[in-house]
Amino acid sequence: MESWSRAKRRSGPRRASWKRRRATCRAAWCRWAVHPNPAFQGNVCFNFLALDCVKRHEGRQDAGEDIAVELHPRADLPRLILEGHISHSLVVAAFFQERLLSESK
Repeated sequence: MESWSRAKRRSGPRRASWKRRRATCRAAWCRWAVHPNPAFQGNVCFNFLALDCVKRHEGRQDAGEDIAVELHPRADLPRLILEGHISHSLVVAAFFQERLLSESK
C-alpha cells in the first residue's frame, strides 16, 4: 500500500492533463478516502477539495467527449441531491464529507 502523500501526488486535479484543466485553484488537496465497493474490490477513491477556483478556458474535449458544466451556489447542493439531480454515490459521499468538515469548524 502506498503512502497517503504518494497517492496524493499521483492522482487528482494536479495529475489531470493541462488541456482538461479549465480552472486554477488556490488550494487542492486530498481530504478523504472512501472504499467504493469493499465487498468486491480493494480499490480506494480519493476525494479532493479545491478552493477558490477560477475558470481559465473553455476546455478541449477529445473526439466524442461531451462535457457539460453547471454552476450552482453551494447552498443549493442539498436540494440538488435530494431532488436526484446529483445521484452518483461517490459524489454524494464527497459532498457529505465536505459538509461534515464545514460543520466541525
